[in-house]
Formats: sequence, structure tokens, C-alpha cells
Amino acid sequence: MIFKFPTSWKPYPFQVPLWNYLLGGGKRAVAVWHRRAGKDVLGINWITAAALREVGIYWYVYPTYTQARISVWDGLTLDGRTYLSFIPEGLIKEKSKGSSSITLTNGSIIQFVGSDRHEDNLRGGGARGAVLSEYSIQNPKAMTSIIEPMLIRAKGWALYLYTPSSKVEETHGKELYDKAKRTKHMFCDFRTINDTTDHNGEPLVLEESLKKESSMDEEQIQREFYCNFKAYKHALVRERAGNFFAHELSVARIAGRVGFFPHDAAYPVDTYWDIGVVDFTTIWFVQEKPNEIVIIDFYYNRGKTIDFYLNVLRSRGNYHFAKNVLPHDMNRRDIISADTRWTKANEIADKLCFPPFILGSKYTVVERLEEARKFLAKCRIDEKRCFRGLEGLADYSPAKRKRPGSHSSLETDIVDSFSYMAMQVKTREERRQEYKVFDTFPSNLKTIDDSNPFNF
Repeated sequence: MIFKFPTSWKPYPFQVPLWNYLLGGGKRAVAVWHRRAGKDVLGINWITAAALREVGIYWYVYPTYTQARISVWDGLTLDGRTYLSFIPEGLIKEKSKGSSSITLTNGSIIQFVGSDRHEDNLRGGGARGAVLSEYSIQNPKAMTSIIEPMLIRAKGWALYLYTPSSKVEETHGKELYDKAKRTKHMFCDFRTINDTTDHNGEPLVLEESLKKESSMDEEQIQREFYCNFKAYKHALVRERAGNFFAHELSVARIAGRVGFFPHDAAYPVDTYWDIGVVDFTTIWFVQEKPNEIVIIDFYYNRGKTIDFYLNVLRSRGNYHFAKNVLPHDMNRRDIISADTRWTKANEIADKLCFPPFILGSKYTVVERLEEARKFLAKCRIDEKRCFRGLEGLADYSPAKRKRPGSHSSLETDIVDSFSYMAMQVKTREERRQEYKVFDTFPSNLKTIDDSNPFNF
């Protein structure tokens, strides 16, 4: 008998790239998807497809052995379908609830295991592939010391499916995601409820339902449905020093103002800098649109010269720069040359054919921080290109401010440039109102007579 697999299931549109990557022989895939995105449904279908294509042992790994048994044998999808029903009965030779395994007619074995069991119980499996469900809350030692070496020897594949952990100490999910983003041969996908739809183009989860029907607190919503790695348990969020902007960032994400906001070639780009020599230099890239402000990019480094950073701007080849704004303290004079750092920066800008730097105004720290909070309530931020900047905002605490004799942190430098930007950036409509010219003169003003301009 010939079976076409998968049967009675096909991936959602957003799942297709991952499915095709694995189908094409991809070896390492990381999918950080929101709750109810169909992670385990895809996982069970893929591990079955892989077991049918090549005879071998395959592991479906859950955080605990108990969870593995319950999820497979008793677990149901949202529409009431059992997970085992995705494997056609005609392909199953034997089911063993005692060993939590399924033997297929071609001899392949799919075993459902937990990463909480003692290491020795996981050794010697010789698996050709593994799905790791909810990896962010699994025992990472089992992966790094047992499963991964086994898959490397077998030239096997690994599929990581998870949402962020609720525990601040469980960082391996975030670390794996960061590694996958910068590793070319790894597949990496990040999906919030704003990025997923069903086969009819309808959202899998409605934002309105989360606000009206959910009993979850804001941190839980952020973690489970917006895959926010910073949304730890509520108490931890309140107690951590690095959450001065936590509320504003959470609201911005829920409102959809943190997401995909690419460069718009119709508008120029402005940059706001915080300059460091020993400390970090941080640069925000922003576009002022008629009725909104969009932060499209972020860059940071340390120990580099002005010309290096200007060449970083130049590397953004499709950006047309209007103004580049430096902090007010760049106007301090050098004791030896009597020049200001602003003057020197402008000399370099002129040589590299950039417009002169603009010097920002001076504000108190309190003024800047409060304006930054207000700014986060209205601006839009591209999450991918501004990822490290957003992390710095999320980690910031006033306690990390500069003190005499100490250097600033990356977080304080990120916030400095961001808050100076918040003080000075405006929409085009706001600038138009600010510099509005009267269409008619007030009646008490005299007009000039062309024939007698001196009114003689």
C-alpha cells in the first residue's frame, strides 16, 4: 500500500519555510513561535515524515518524561484531535505506552523522552533526528552533552520549537535564538501573534481576545504571545533593576508599535548619537513622517573613530541622511588644541562628504528620561534592526547612571542617545505647526507700497 504523507494536514503559510528547509535536508532549525502557533502539530508531522524517509531512531524530547507520556498519549489539539492521529494507523507497526515509543512499518522508531531524566537514560540512543519541544524550559545539559553530539555523529537534524521561558535564570532559549540568527547554515524564525495566520489568512490569535478574555497578566501575555524574552515572571520584572522602561515597552509591543518597520525611501533618515571613547558609541536611526516617527535602525560599538562611524552610516547605502545629531557635551574644548570635539567631528564629516553634525541641546537627566517614556508611547520601532537597542532600553536602570570616576554601561549609553532623540524628534506635521507661517498679516501691520517703499 502506498501512503501519501502528511495526511489530513498541511502547514500554515508561515510554517512552510521551516517545513521546506527540513524537507530540503536542513540540519538545525530554531522556531520561536507564540503559544497556539501549532508547534507540536508541525513537530509530530515532521518527525514522522523524517522516520518514513530514512529508517532510524528519532526522539521527540519534552522538558519532562511525564510530559512526554501525557502529551503524546493523551494530548489534544485545539480542535480536539489527538497528536497520534496525525500518524496513519496503516504506517504503525507497534505502539508501546510503557516505553513511550511508536514503531513504524518500515522499522523506524519514534521515541518520546524527557530531558529531565538522568543522563545515562538518554545515552546510546543513536538517534538520527530530534524534535525538542519547549526547549527554553528543558535541561540544556542533556542537549549539549548527549543529544547534540549524538546527532553530529549520525549527521542528523534537530528542530527546536519553543516560546520564551518564564524564569530569568533559564537563558539557553535566548542564547540559542541569538546564535541561530547569526549562523548562516541554521534556520531561525521568530513569530508573534502579529505574524501568523491560518489557511484563510485569519489571525491564529486575536489581540482583542487577549485583552478582553484572558486572565493572564501583561508579562505572561508578552512572553506567551509576543515571545518577549524579557517578560519574566511578574514579581521578577518588578524587582529587577533593569526595567525602567518595561511597562512602556510592553505596551508598545502589545499595540504593535514594535515589529517590522523597514526603511522608507520616501523620507530622509536622521541619526542621534551618544559618543564614547572608552565608553560605547550608540546611534539611533529615525525617520520623521507626516504623522508618525519610525525608528528603523540601531548601531553600537566602542573604541572607534568618527570616520569609522560615518562609514557605518555610508554602509546603509539606501539611506539618505538629513541630519546627524551629537550630544551637547561635544562642544567642550580640547585643552591642547582649543578645538571642540564638535569642530573636529565636522572636519571629518566634511572630508567624507557628510553634512555638518548638529549639536543637541542640554537637558537634565530627569527631563530626558521622562520624555523617553512618553516617546515610547507613540513611536514605532523596527524590532529586528533595533534588537540590541531595545534590549538596552529593557535592561536600563537609573542606578546604572554614570558616577564620578566610573564608566557608563552599554545600557546607559543606549538610553542617553535614545532620550536625546526623544527630546528633539518630531513628526513632520508637528514641525509644520511649529514653523507655521501666517497666510495673512494681522490688520495692525503696515504693508509696503511698491511705489513708495519708505511710505513717504
